[in-house]
Order: sequence, then structure tokens, then C-alpha cells
Amino acid sequence: GCKDSISKTARVFCLPVADFSFTDVCLNQIMNFVDLSMPTDSVTGWSWNFGDGSPSGTGQNISHTYTNAGPYAVSLIATSNNGCKDTITKSVMVHPLPDANFNTANVCDGSSVTFADLSTIPTPDIIQLWGWGFGDGSPAYINQTASHLYSAPGSYSVKLVTVSNFGC
Repeated sequence: GCKDSISKTARVFCLPVADFSFTDVCLNQIMNFVDLSMPTDSVTGWSWNFGDGSPSGTGQNISHTYTNAGPYAVSLIATSNNGCKDTITKSVMVHPLPDANFNTANVCDGSSVTFADLSTIPTPDIIQLWGWGFGDGSPAYINQTASHLYSAPGSYSVKLVTVSNFGC
């Protein structure tokens, strides 16, 4: 009898291992994503999902600015030069900005003006620092509550700066 046979070589390619690094940011700051996928010489494609509904990114190292605070699940699909893929998802945090606000009342000359802090920030972040500028050239005052004695009658533009525990 007649026989027919064929022999082919099957190749099995190494899968890439997707990975990336990032640093959490404050709202409106640029978050940078750095590709750490391995092996570096065979990963040739990157597809990023930022978890906020925005279009995906395709660069190796990429930046994104979020328009809302909160946690986001960011995914990276690393593709090797042989078409093999691996995906990793990490949770990133965009910290909220504090909302500086205060209340005060008018007083007569010779009386101290009291300033009541009404600033807020969404939990779990907290306000950690308050800086008051009293608008009369006096040194800034660092405390949550403040009172100030002005040396002359008039209108003064008072400024309150608040900083969160993350530095926002």
C-alpha cells in the first residue's frame, strides 16, 4: 500500500507578562503610567483602559488626566511580537480637592474678627492644613480656626487655603 504522511513543527511562544507602575494623584493632575511588561524586547503593543469611559490609549508609557475624583480600575493589555497577549488590572486613586470655605461677621474697630472654617472634603480624605491670609500684610496664620485683630477700620480680602492629607 501507498502511504502518505506529513510532518509540521508546532511553535509555542512565550506569553508576555503585563505590568505597569503609577502614582496616585490629586484631581486635575496628570497621572503617568509606566509600562513594566516583560520580556521588554518582545512586547510591541500596549492597550490601556483608564476605567473612566474615555478612549483607550496605545502608547508604551502614557499619561491620563481624570475629570472626577475616585478609584479607577486601569487595565493594560500587553501584546508580544508574536501576537500573544496578557492583561493586568490595577486600582488607581484620584484624590479629591478640598473645598475651602469659611464664615465671618463684621465687627467694630478694636475687636477681633473670628473666622469659622466650613471647609469640606469627601471621605476618606481629610483636611490636614489650613492657612489664613488676613489681607492686611500680617503673617499667615496656620490653624483650622482663626481670629485676627486689624489695626485700622476697612475692608480686607481674607484668603483661606486648605490642604488634604494627600497634599491636594
